[in-house]
Amino acid sequence: WFTKFSLAYSVLGTIKQHYQIGLFTESRQLESALRLQQLDGQMNNFEESDDNNLSWMRNRLYTSASYDYKRGRFETSLSLPLAWQNIRYRDANFQLDTRKSQLFFNPSLALKVMTTVEDFMSINYGYKNQVGDVNGVYRGAIMLNYRHLQSNDAALQEQHSHQAGITYHFQRSIIMLYWHGGLSWSKTTANAILSSQVTNNIVQTVLIPLANDVSTFSGYGGLSKYIFALGATAAIKVSWNSSRFNQLLNNRLFPYTNNTFTVSPSMEVRLWNAISLSYNATGSWLTSKAAANEAIVPLPEQQIKIYDQSIRLLFTLYKDLFITVTGRQQLRQQQQQNQNYFFADAGMRYRIGKRRSEIEMNLINLANIKSYETYNISANAFYYSHYSLRGRMAVVKYSFNF
Repeated sequence: WFTKFSLAYSVLGTIKQHYQIGLFTESRQLESALRLQQLDGQMNNFEESDDNNLSWMRNRLYTSASYDYKRGRFETSLSLPLAWQNIRYRDANFQLDTRKSQLFFNPSLALKVMTTVEDFMSINYGYKNQVGDVNGVYRGAIMLNYRHLQSNDAALQEQHSHQAGITYHFQRSIIMLYWHGGLSWSKTTANAILSSQVTNNIVQTVLIPLANDVSTFSGYGGLSKYIFALGATAAIKVSWNSSRFNQLLNNRLFPYTNNTFTVSPSMEVRLWNAISLSYNATGSWLTSKAAANEAIVPLPEQQIKIYDQSIRLLFTLYKDLFITVTGRQQLRQQQQQNQNYFFADAGMRYRIGKRRSEIEMNLINLANIKSYETYNISANAFYYSHYSLRGRMAVVKYSFNF
């Protein structure tokens, strides 16, 4: 159960001020039992771990002060939250009884500068403390799925994060041209790390007390323009993200680097006041590899390329008749495996004005795709999913108001 109570007070003026004080209480009980069923039906305890019977209590008293100031081309915002927290968790099965009291200060600062009447630049910085919850302190093994066990062997997880970013916005409303770009950086330090033990039959994951840093750097940008001659809007977005972190795999420490590059063009146009066309696409390149000359044993680089594009046509033939045709292509490339899917749908909707009703018919999965596979990567893990889909079908619907 949870309880939250807070009071707030604001002061208007040259500097807008906002103050808040509150109390938050959380109580949880985590119980689990892992049993192995033998061929004769007998149930045996899991010998490698006892059952969980964990009690969790968190009390948090917090206060915050925020200030907003605007003058001329400059605008700034400062937030100064302060919190005192007391946590106790215990489990007699593991002789566990821990109390912890902490004081947190999570300041943030944002600055906005108008460089012209329409253009502006923004800069932000924030520092944040985060503490884990009941899911990070239980000691007994819990089965997450048919081949994955998870438990913890560390103190309450704590994370300290720095985040900073800068963004520039350029816009010309008269010619309807807009673009923006920015950079962001973050670094998170934790007092614990996930350790995975991988065998042919099962994966065991344990949170152990070992310092771990996660650093992320990203850049992004976007451009949008209305083309008056065509009555169309064209846009493109680009982003790049690189993250570096450590993973423990079979008692070996691997520094990993994940990189993601994404391009997303789009376009919307209306032709002869009767046809609307929209196109959206996304291309993503994902790579994951152990840092060069730092891993104890060399691991192969994982790569996935994903192309996803869709088109939608809307025909307005008469005042009350609408026809829609959509198509979507998904192409995934991973090492020697390629998947290419094309989905198509069509629909018609007719409004019967005098009867205040409408009839609608949809043709779904015209390409008759009955199975669908996806791939993804994260550090040393490769994920594969398979889905069974309904084949080609039609749906008719009639709705009315009275």
